[in-house]
Amino acid sequence: MKNQILLALSIFMVTSCASKTTEVDQNSYKTKSKIAMQRVKDTKPLAKQDLVSREAMQYAMLDKMNVREDRQRREFNRINEKQRRDFVKTQDENREQFLQAHKDNTEHLSSMVEQITESTDAFVEMGKETQDKINLETKAMSSENADFKRKFRMIAAKIDDNTQMQSRYFKEMKTSYENKLAFEEARLAREREKENTIRGVVENMYEDQNKALTQYYSAEQEGMLPASKWVSLEDAPITVHVENEKFEDLMLRAVNNAAVHSGPWNLKWKLKKENEILLYTKFSLDVETNFGEFVSNVKKYIINYNGVKLYFRVFKEKRVLIVSDS
Repeated sequence: MKNQILLALSIFMVTSCASKTTEVDQNSYKTKSKIAMQRVKDTKPLAKQDLVSREAMQYAMLDKMNVREDRQRREFNRINEKQRRDFVKTQDENREQFLQAHKDNTEHLSSMVEQITESTDAFVEMGKETQDKINLETKAMSSENADFKRKFRMIAAKIDDNTQMQSRYFKEMKTSYENKLAFEEARLAREREKENTIRGVVENMYEDQNKALTQYYSAEQEGMLPASKWVSLEDAPITVHVENEKFEDLMLRAVNNAAVHSGPWNLKWKLKKENEILLYTKFSLDVETNFGEFVSNVKKYIINYNGVKLYFRVFKEKRVLIVSDS
């Protein structure tokens, strides 16, 4: 029994000596990993656990994170490579489409240039024909004007401010006087109607128009042709030679001159406020033509002079000529 005990002690001592000769490196990665794996069964709180076990756990977590980063890096490189290949493929497709579109546009432009060249040649030919016609018509008109021997010369003069103010003053007085006469005439007409109603005789306020015209024109003006020889206002010949006369008086003179051959006419104006200055503008006029061409020349001259477009409206039944700007 004693010998057995001694044998066991000797074996234990030999084993301990061998273990001392082959010491285990506690800082090695494998050892720390093993310790970390063994910690799963350790139920002690983290503060009471062995420091080596906690360090091993940290190393294991770092290793896991490195593996994850490598995986993410490989995935990122794969996606980046795929995007690069897609981008290059898209660029190639766009380049091919651009080249094809450029080729199509070049062909379309070439066809358009050919069409424009053909149309230009046709237009030039048509322009030559039109110019020849215009030359012939101009030549014919020149010969007609030379035979007719009509002339029209109109020159504008500077507006005198005093004359303008004086004309406005007299015009306002004339309007006020006409309104007063119209009011008085209306009052007398109402009194006559009232008297006729009391007597039982209601007379018509409006006389027969044709009869009224006959009565009005029965007394002919001096130098005026009889009514049987009257012509239309447009065809009535006029001859006017004046210098520095207001446009309003000038037009009235022309109408009175035409009335010798066409009968008496009333001239009325309907101009905007900003165009009333035209009435006070002085003109010099030298004209020998008919009234229709005189009006046409005056309209062209005024629109070139200050841009106002005049309209001449003739009411034959009432024998009124209205000059307006609208």
